[in-house]
Amino acid sequence: MGYHVYFLLSRKDNGFYIGCSSKNPFERLKNYHNKGNVKSTKPRIPFDLAYYEIYNDKNSAYKREYFLKHPEGYQEKLIIINLIKNTSGNKLPIIIKNTKFILTKP
Repeated sequence: MGYHVYFLLSRKDNGFYIGCSSKNPFERLKNYHNKGNVKSTKPRIPFDLAYYEIYNDKNSAYKREYFLKHPEGYQEKLIIINLIKNTSGNKLPIIIKNTKFILTKP
C-alpha cells in the first residue's frame, strides 16, 4: 500500500491540483476527479496525473501535502511545477518513491 501526494494537471485551464490519498493516484484520477466527484476539481475536468510521491505512512504524506499548499512550500511547489512543464507529456507522470523530505521553516 502506501500514501500518495499527487499533482493533477487540468486539460481545461492548464492549472494544477495537489491532493493526497491512500488510493492509487491513477484510480483516484479515474474514479473520482475525472468523474466530477470531487467538488474542488469538478469545474476543471478533465485532468491528467502529472506527478506523484509515494510515502510509507499517512502522517508524512499529509504533512507533505500541507507543506506544498502553504507559503513555506511555495518554492518547492514551483520546482515541481517547472519539472512537470519541462517534461514531455508521454513521460508523465513523474514518480518519486521512498521520499524523505525534511520539512523546515525558513
